[in-house]
Amino acid sequence: MKLSYTLFSLLIMACIGGHAHADVSSGTKYRLSGAVSGYLSDTGGKCYIAITDSSRYYSDGYHLIDDKQMCQLARSIYMLRGKISAVAEVRYDMDTNRITDLEVTRGGTPYWPPYHGGNNVAHYALIGQVNGYLLIAKNSSCYVSIKGNAAMSNGYHEVKDHALCVVLLGAYLEGAVVTTSAEKSWPGYPNLVTSAELSESPKVHWPPYGKK
Repeated sequence: MKLSYTLFSLLIMACIGGHAHADVSSGTKYRLSGAVSGYLSDTGGKCYIAITDSSRYYSDGYHLIDDKQMCQLARSIYMLRGKISAVAEVRYDMDTNRITDLEVTRGGTPYWPPYHGGNNVAHYALIGQVNGYLLIAKNSSCYVSIKGNAAMSNGYHEVKDHALCVVLLGAYLEGAVVTTSAEKSWPGYPNLVTSAELSESPKVHWPPYGKK
C-alpha cells in the first residue's frame, strides 16, 4: 500500500500545471523563458527572481541567484520589462531552486562555436549591436554575440574582463552600436573580446591630435 501511494503521489506531481514534471532528483536542470515578474534583493550579493514561463509549473515562482553579475542583469531586464531565458536546477534541500544561467537575446539567434563563417586571421573587429548576452553562475566571464559586419557575427565570444562586460551589457540594453576587437582562441572554444568602443562618430581618432 505504501508503494502504491508513493507512485500515485509521483503521478500527481507529474501532472501539476498540465506539464510533465520530471524533476524528481536534486540537481536536475530545466529551462525558463519569459518576462521577469518579480525581483527580490538580498544581502551578500544574492537575489531572487520570478519568471512568467509557459510551462506553468515553475512560472512566477522565486528562484535564487547567488551571483552579483546575474542579479544586475535580471534587475535591468525587470526594469525594462524585457524577456529573459534561464537555466535552473532543482534543490530539494533548500527553500528555492537556483538559477545557473541567464541569457538575453534580440535580432537573431546567437550560437556557439564552431563558427559559421571562416576567419583565418588572429585578430579581427566586430561592429554592430549586441544581440546576445549570457552569464553563467560563478563564472567571472560573460559571453556576447554581435549582429555585425563579419563572418563571426552572431557567434558567442567570451569576455574575461568585468569592466568590458559592464560596457557590453549597457550596449545591449540601449541597443547601441559597439566596435569590438576580438582574437582567436583554442579550436572549439569561443574567441575572445579584448576591447569595446562605444562611438558612432567618424571624428574620433588616436593621437597625434589636431586631425580634421
